[in-house]
Amino acid sequence: MSARGRRGIAAWLCAAAALVFACAFGQPPRAHAARDGAGFAQLARACAPNVDPETLAALVRTESGFNPYAIGVVGGHLTRQPA
Repeated sequence: MSARGRRGIAAWLCAAAALVFACAFGQPPRAHAARDGAGFAQLARACAPNVDPETLAALVRTESGFNPYAIGVVGGHLTRQPA
């Protein structure tokens, strides 16, 4: 194999290793509230004192799985803004 071919293979291997590394270790950390139920309950009481923290936890679990970096992928937009 020529030196040029070896360099090409090495470049592809480095790119693949970088991609694997980024996917494995580059994930954003989960929110502290997701790991600490009491922390989430405290945050829920502070932000929405008139809503049961268990209700908010169920909503957050359903909508984002407690992932603070979750985004909607449906592609639509909210046609009616909440009042």
